[in-house]
Amino acid sequence: MAHGHFPERDIAQLRRLLDDACKGIAAAEAALAHHSRPEARLTAINFPLEETLLGEAVGLWSEWRDRVAALLRQLDTQTAAALLQYERLFDETAGRQSQGFLRRRVHLGNAAPEAIALDVVELLSVSAALDRMLGEAKPFLALHHRVCEAHLQQLVTRRRQLDGELDEAGRRLSSLKARTHERASATLPQRGPSLDAISEEERKELALDRQAAEVKDKMLRSEHETLLRLMTDDEDFLDVLNSGIAAVNVMAAKLAIDVEQRVALLKAANEQSATQGEDLPAGVEDLVAAFEANLLAGHDMLLRKQAADEAFARRLEVAPSPREPAVDDEEDVPAAPQQQPATI
Repeated sequence: MAHGHFPERDIAQLRRLLDDACKGIAAAEAALAHHSRPEARLTAINFPLEETLLGEAVGLWSEWRDRVAALLRQLDTQTAAALLQYERLFDETAGRQSQGFLRRRVHLGNAAPEAIALDVVELLSVSAALDRMLGEAKPFLALHHRVCEAHLQQLVTRRRQLDGELDEAGRRLSSLKARTHERASATLPQRGPSLDAISEEERKELALDRQAAEVKDKMLRSEHETLLRLMTDDEDFLDVLNSGIAAVNVMAAKLAIDVEQRVALLKAANEQSATQGEDLPAGVEDLVAAFEANLLAGHDMLLRKQAADEAFARRLEVAPSPREPAVDDEEDVPAAPQQQPATI
């Protein structure tokens, strides 16, 4: 059963990982904000350092997301096992026709309603912790997504301005090249010392103007390339934040319907218990209170859970956990676990 499968240190580690991911995202966003300022020096950007910072932030977030997704799957499996034990209170053969994962999971044994309730309370305690973390992650990601969009818009405005300056510099350089060519190929019918001096002075001045124009054109092109690279980094970071918001949404939607299922199972197990249930942890009490206050809780649970699980699978392709060793001598080749929406 579920008891002991979710030690508090694992939830604490997940909490710290989320905090680290949020700090990393905030630091990466601050770096992008600094470079998007109109007065920022594009030539001073250390791209290897900045991109390493972005990569670390994305890595922390991805690790947290994947671990939460895996935990949601694990909670789902434990809930199905608890539900099967509940069904065996009324039908001892429930699940025994199957050679699959859940049969081995519950060891073909029957649990008392009190034990089932304790396991479900533990599942709900973990669910409450995940609900708090997902509730913090969504507005955090949404805020930084809006801020990064504003930074990207500033970069787009600066790029347009730089494009105009680059076009103007290119036209001036082309004009100076044409004048230099004309000056070099021009012939004068009558020349004297004074005319030669004037011509040489004009040639030198033209050469200096052309050299300055070439330097400016090269500088503008370098800034343009730097700006495009910075915009690419910003766009990639925005994509990560956007996909992060979508992932949090589907995980929160799955968790919500799973919590409904667990609360309903807890209530059903308590009804079959001969003793009065113990006081619930604060987080679990809140989930139960929300369930009782929701008039639609439990309505079309099977269909809603199936839809949430399908959306979860599409968005977060988590590799299934390694299959557990068989505990039954009758099972030579255990069947693969089947994720089926469980109902009471």
